[in-house]
Amino acid sequence: FNGDNYTEEWLKEAKKRGLPNVDSTAEALEALTQEKNIALFEKYKVFSREEIVARYHIWIHMYNLTLEIEANTLNEMVNASVVPAGLEYQKLLSDNLAGLMGLKKALDHAVVSDLKEHLADVASKIYYVRRNIREMGKLLEKAAGIKVEKRAELYFEELKPLMEHIRWHVDALECVVSDEHWDLPKYREMLFIK
Repeated sequence: FNGDNYTEEWLKEAKKRGLPNVDSTAEALEALTQEKNIALFEKYKVFSREEIVARYHIWIHMYNLTLEIEANTLNEMVNASVVPAGLEYQKLLSDNLAGLMGLKKALDHAVVSDLKEHLADVASKIYYVRRNIREMGKLLEKAAGIKVEKRAELYFEELKPLMEHIRWHVDALECVVSDEHWDLPKYREMLFIK
């Protein structure tokens, strides 16, 4: 709000009216355009109705744009760094397993079984990262055709949780892929960056 029109009285009235405190940016921004809130801003000459509505449209657009940039960045990072690193490590494990299969009689069955299990785990992690990235792409395509306000709701309800889900799978893959195959800094490495 405009610092020139800021008063203690305005803050007291805002608190008394119980201005909403919600998790969803889209809902919080929409609350600005409610009549009682517009009246409060106008009463204390903080913003006019037109200024509030204009800010609402700008902030909703910024919210959507920020999430789209984050989603596209996540998509690029996954496809350019995470999946190739996972596939390279998967190939290393697969080649190692193929080599051990030739020595099958000389090896304990548990050794081969353990490597197979590890390879299956890595392949599964790669699959879930790729599957969820494809779902995110479909969601972004769907969102492109809807109104800005509904897009913000969709992004909060579906895109943000999906991005967190992708990150969870990427983090799980990061924990099993060796450092030499992982191009991105790992969390434990970031702890020591100065």
